[in-house]
Amino acid sequence: MSAGTRLQYVSFDYLWWVAAAYFMVRLLASDDPRWRLAVGAAIGLGMLTKYTMMFLVVGIAAGVLSRRRGVIFGARGSGADSFVLDQFWTATNPATVPLWLAGLFYLFATQDGKRYRPIGWMFIIPFVLFVIGRGRGYYMAAGYPMLLAAGAVWGERWVASLSSRRALVIRRITWIAFAIGALVDAAIVLPIAPPGSFSWRFADEANGGNFNEEIGWPELVQTIASIRDSLPVEERSRLGILAGGSGQAGAINLYGPVLRLPRAICGMNSHWLRGYGDPPPETVIVVGMSRDFAQSAFESCQIAGHVSNRFGIKNSAIHNIDIFVCHSLRQPWPLFWQEFQYYG
Repeated sequence: MSAGTRLQYVSFDYLWWVAAAYFMVRLLASDDPRWRLAVGAAIGLGMLTKYTMMFLVVGIAAGVLSRRRGVIFGARGSGADSFVLDQFWTATNPATVPLWLAGLFYLFATQDGKRYRPIGWMFIIPFVLFVIGRGRGYYMAAGYPMLLAAGAVWGERWVASLSSRRALVIRRITWIAFAIGALVDAAIVLPIAPPGSFSWRFADEANGGNFNEEIGWPELVQTIASIRDSLPVEERSRLGILAGGSGQAGAINLYGPVLRLPRAICGMNSHWLRGYGDPPPETVIVVGMSRDFAQSAFESCQIAGHVSNRFGIKNSAIHNIDIFVCHSLRQPWPLFWQEFQYYG
């Protein structure tokens, strides 16, 4: 629920994990080898998204071997701070804990679930590896849908064996618990309250400060455009915008075309591969970098603006940053660019 509110790699990482699990279920149910291609495609897309997919791959391999060769896998690792406890809150809704535990029971302790036991290993093996590797609690979140599905299969068969009255009571209790759990989770982790309110700030803290980083980007780009408009006309033709991080560069490239701003120049990650333009800029608006850097890289720099937003929210990525207008790079652009590549 939390990851679905943000356009980050973790959201797509969850998608590919679930897709791989779905395709594995189809493979196990049908023994049709063509489903292996689908599993491979999900793994490939997952590797392009986040390397934690490798943990699931180990789980898939272990599950396949355990099915075909009767191999029994086990592992022991030291606790990873709060990783195990996080599985009952950060990675899942507490109301669903009985259901995914039932899924493990179905996969490992019932005859009907034996056919799909590799799905259980696809959870157990990554779980153990994350404990050993001291992973973050939310890394395993994508592993629970397959357990919830298995638990639902076991649960519906168990309920069907009860009297109609008892079955009705259990179904009602289950749905009420899920509904309450979903509402509580939504109130805690979703940005449904007005920005800047107490509830909004609480949700922001619960999400590790991700929501505040969604505020203020249009204002940042508008400020840069205003600084551009204040420059002499002759300087605008050879203007560049040097961004310190991929966040600033992305905002400039997203909102800038409407304001007729040039694409951002940035040395972070793959932005560096896009270069600094041809011909190189002569006047540079520098955003997201320190005064010391600006003054050491250019012969002259002046503070031209600051960033604010109408909500008064401190975006931790752009709060209190100065925007400079700089002239005359001290090094030739090719030499400067060669040393400007960095990762974050």
